[in-house]
Amino acid sequence: MTPVMTDYAYLSAPDPEFVAAVPGLMTPRGSESDELDIPGMRERYYSTLLPMILKRREPYLPPNDAYTVTDHYITADDGTKILARCITPRSKNTSTFPLMISMHGGGFFFGDVGMNDYYLRTVSVDLQISIVNIDYRLAPEHPFPTGLNDCYSVVKYIVENPSKFSASLSSGFIIQGSSSGANFATVIAHRALNDPFFKNRPYFTGQSLSMPWVIHPDAYSDELKPFLLSLEQNKDAPLLSKNDLVVSAKMYAAPPDDPEMSPLLYVSHEGLPKTYFQICGWDPLRDEGLLYARKLKESGVSTKVDIYAGLPHGFSGVAAELNVSKKYEQDYQDGIRWLLHRES
Repeated sequence: MTPVMTDYAYLSAPDPEFVAAVPGLMTPRGSESDELDIPGMRERYYSTLLPMILKRREPYLPPNDAYTVTDHYITADDGTKILARCITPRSKNTSTFPLMISMHGGGFFFGDVGMNDYYLRTVSVDLQISIVNIDYRLAPEHPFPTGLNDCYSVVKYIVENPSKFSASLSSGFIIQGSSSGANFATVIAHRALNDPFFKNRPYFTGQSLSMPWVIHPDAYSDELKPFLLSLEQNKDAPLLSKNDLVVSAKMYAAPPDDPEMSPLLYVSHEGLPKTYFQICGWDPLRDEGLLYARKLKESGVSTKVDIYAGLPHGFSGVAAELNVSKKYEQDYQDGIRWLLHRES
């Protein structure tokens, strides 16, 4: 069934509270370039952004005795050791928990486990689940499909060794990612469907996709273009622009039409686990997320979608004090509860 074309331009109207909270982000960034200052961006991430994230999250951390953090180093296909940080709640009632595997965003080329570390500690305790946060290798030094394969190696190791992660996969096995991490999450969910490795092993019971990137900007066919208007409507949006996507995709160096870069292009989505989406209205990725959700639903996949009108990609990270940012984080936890069949 072909989805009915809908123009979601009304979702692009900037949220006045967000604009007032971060007026500096509304200033045009100047001429676009076909290159990004990778060393500079990474240096600013570690020197400025990451400390800011950790400082913001620190007051909300659970007590130290409420959880444990264990760093595992898992061997990838080429022998490289990949950090997989496991956060496990402490409970008097059980020693095993549902498990969620998480992959950070960053356009395939920056970020690390620290980006979501403190927040995932809170989620782990609040929801009483084990969480594995993967520190995959980054482009352009490690182009497609290196980071993806790193994450897949971790997934398979966990499936073979759940006890090392205090995991009860039969009670819940979720794969989660944000932005480019969501690309990894849904590609892995597809890959595992047809992998003989999973034939007699646990498969995912849910996936959570926040602001998902599911199609390369050069893979917009004439058939799809009418459904993917947000790339142009939101091309100059703050935090993530069309040019950012184009340059990030160039560095990742994946074939545009390969479904492992563009999972929207998989011939079938049948058999995927129930899926929770968070989609921002003022985001170049908006329409591909909405179309992917519709394709999953038409394929018989149970879906739940939360939309944040007038808000750009990653807004909650720069305007945490806004009520809508707090709602975004509460929705995230409620979405995981839904995937775990814990709806209130």
